[in-house]
Amino acid sequence: MAPTPEMARAIQAQRTGRLRQASRQRVGTSQKKLRTAPIGGWNTRDSLENMPQKDAVVLDNWFPDVGKLTSRLGIDGHATGVGSSNVESLMYYNGGGGDELIAAGGGALYDATSAGAATSLASGFSSDRWDGIQFKEQLHMVNANSADNPQMYNGSTITEPAWSGSGLSIGDLVGVSAHKERLYFWEAGSQDFWYAAVQAITGTLTKFPLSMVATKGGYLIAIETWTIDGGSGPDDYFVAFMSTGETIIYQGNDPGDSTAWGLVGRFQLPKPLGRRGFVNDSGDILVMTEQDYISMTKTFRRVGDAFKANINLSKLSGAASTAAKSYGSNFGWQAVRYPAGTRILFNVPVSTNVEYVQHGINTVTGAPFRFTGINARCWCLCGSDLYLGYSGGRVLKANTGFTDDGTNITVTAQTAWDNMGIPDDKAWKNIRPIMTIPGTLSLQISFGIDFTDLSISQTVSYSAGQGTAWDAGAWDTFAWANEEQHHLEWLSAAGDGSAISVEFQADLTTFQLDWHRVDYSFTRLFGL
Repeated sequence: MAPTPEMARAIQAQRTGRLRQASRQRVGTSQKKLRTAPIGGWNTRDSLENMPQKDAVVLDNWFPDVGKLTSRLGIDGHATGVGSSNVESLMYYNGGGGDELIAAGGGALYDATSAGAATSLASGFSSDRWDGIQFKEQLHMVNANSADNPQMYNGSTITEPAWSGSGLSIGDLVGVSAHKERLYFWEAGSQDFWYAAVQAITGTLTKFPLSMVATKGGYLIAIETWTIDGGSGPDDYFVAFMSTGETIIYQGNDPGDSTAWGLVGRFQLPKPLGRRGFVNDSGDILVMTEQDYISMTKTFRRVGDAFKANINLSKLSGAASTAAKSYGSNFGWQAVRYPAGTRILFNVPVSTNVEYVQHGINTVTGAPFRFTGINARCWCLCGSDLYLGYSGGRVLKANTGFTDDGTNITVTAQTAWDNMGIPDDKAWKNIRPIMTIPGTLSLQISFGIDFTDLSISQTVSYSAGQGTAWDAGAWDTFAWANEEQHHLEWLSAAGDGSAISVEFQADLTTFQLDWHRVDYSFTRLFGL
């Protein structure tokens, strides 16, 4: 039997009443949301309003690992006596007798492999800015200031190789690379390059007029090998980078034979930042440019026998472009790959020989970060360990210990602004950080609402094995959990608004800190 109009109206009224009651319950009932730590990394590309929830507005001295953030390790002393001033170059050599670390300082080259006093190998040089590459069991070095002739190290002694070339002044060579069993050199201020005979480590160099191909001016700044899969297996491409950003790609193994050497294409990238701003990552080339830190593999796509370029800006693009505008002319830009730490670091010379920071990416997850407090003049991977050139003729070891050569490591992280997927205004009640704290810690926690300054903050002192009360006031009262306990107590985060951002900061000296997630509780102020 069909319901009468009166029955239908009654049923509809009951349904409407239930919906209104449910809406009131949704509005008035406290809700909880669990958010992972910002493992998406430091985002300097997107606006605050459009930043993904898993990213960070600030991420200093935290490493975005899989599923958590971990505070970075420190730097500690390794070798001394590399001159008495700044160590501006580090180079790696292994001729079969083991890993060796070669350092430059005070107009001399040193063996800094062993901890303690470095051993002088050769002296009397005008500049300490050397770059080198190992080829045929020799370390081939050129001076980046074209102040000294090329040098060669065989594991015991340093000698000057007998290079020559028609019209070449050997002391003008500032760059060296190797590609398909040949050494390649280039001069200061020139677009052309010089190449050696197959497997030669001394002898005649032949000039290749790359200036006949380059169209944007400038000078040759780097030569790298780019390994990609061309469809029938991997192939190695010869890539020449100009100071203008013009990028010229060749395929082949003999620049003197047109049948064995062919131009693949010319492309325009942003201007590179220094001769050391290139790093090979498993065949890919990462380039430090004035716009971003660019991956060749992600930028260039092979279509048939040609390449097409498309630059997609990374999360580090904002930081890279800002740093380039401010510090682009400083010496010290360098990219270094650290496989054991699953990271690539981009050294940024804020003030040459004074202050440096490192932008970086996790090579597993791609998440970016920033390191501060490591004033590295240069970097070098030796074996599986990472080293840096420092002031006072010292070489330090990275990723070791819990301080920066005795100085506290300050970790700071600010979450992206988050409305918890609910755009309505909310009465924010509490937050709860989920961390692993293995010792005594003073942790400053701040928060802001709706893109305001993080003006509400308190500092909590945690002592392992006992709880410490939270100060009464803006945050109310809570107590920390026991040593290494992940789940800390809730604390008050009173305020009204749609989105919230939280910042954690601490000075570390004796342990690493893991941050897993943050829990939030709030009440919606407006209904559906």
